Amino acid sequence: MIRIARIAAGVSALTFACASAWSFEGFSDAPGSHMETMKTALVAVYRAPSSRPVLVKTMPVFGLKTYEWEAYRAADLLSDASRDIDSHFFGILYPHAQTKSFPYSRPLDAVRLRAIEEEALFDYVVHMGTWIDRVRRGFAAGDDREAGYLLGVLAHSYQDLWAHRGITNEMHKALLAHEGIDVDRDSGRVLEMRERLSAWLADLPAILGPEAGPAFLAFLRSDAEIAPFPESERKKLLGRGRDIFVHGIGFVLFTSSSVNSLRHRADIEWDVDVLDGLLRDGEALDAASRLSGPAELAAFLEARGYDFRASE
Repeated sequence: MIRIARIAAGVSALTFACASAWSFEGFSDAPGSHMETMKTALVAVYRAPSSRPVLVKTMPVFGLKTYEWEAYRAADLLSDASRDIDSHFFGILYPHAQTKSFPYSRPLDAVRLRAIEEEALFDYVVHMGTWIDRVRRGFAAGDDREAGYLLGVLAHSYQDLWAHRGITNEMHKALLAHEGIDVDRDSGRVLEMRERLSAWLADLPAILGPEAGPAFLAFLRSDAEIAPFPESERKKLLGRGRDIFVHGIGFVLFTSSSVNSLRHRADIEWDVDVLDGLLRDGEALDAASRLSGPAELAAFLEARGYDFRASE
């Protein structure tokens, strides 16, 4: 009985830890969540028809939530899809606007720190640019449902820019442990994310271009119902299943929150204003995502005013 009680206590503690680990309330429709902020912005910017999600069930420990809608339309699809980065790409850092872990035990010089930032930026910009191109081609070809789903998934990566700004997982945990800053739930960051998300969504027709932009608008403003994506179809489109079952536990149990990880936080945090300007310029983003490597992207960004603070 004691052993069972200990196991139950461990599961309860893990459930609590997992529930607070995912960015911007990754799976719910609570205020400030990916789902709620996406839906609110789409309705505000485009007056997109939508329905209120109704919670059906919550998976124990991991907190994955299943919803149903009275009528599932484009805005519901995009907001629903905005949750899938956390469940299917949990172990990959760039879709979350984050940097891979690096040594924290000793100070690093400016050359090494700049290289770390350049590599993380390259991964993120290529991710954003290639996915936008995939969405663009989908809408241009008339594959509205698939393109809308992929756009909703990608929106998560844009939303996360305003929470994470390039920090590592260790910095993420250390900020909460040592400075009391929960980057995923900080009211100021959530407010900025709402404002930036609305602006990015308003720019999407121009970002997508003359063929795909009007198709996106027609899809979003239509009152037609859409078939929700089952997990099997999501897995096929994303090319991967839910990795949160492994990497989510690893983050909670094995990722350090040592204060040493904060040593170079200011040196590797991204210049989000310049980066946002790139993400909202379709032609520039397309060009940037086709560059040969991190150093070439760094020069491209510096020409646009990017500040690599580690070089100062």
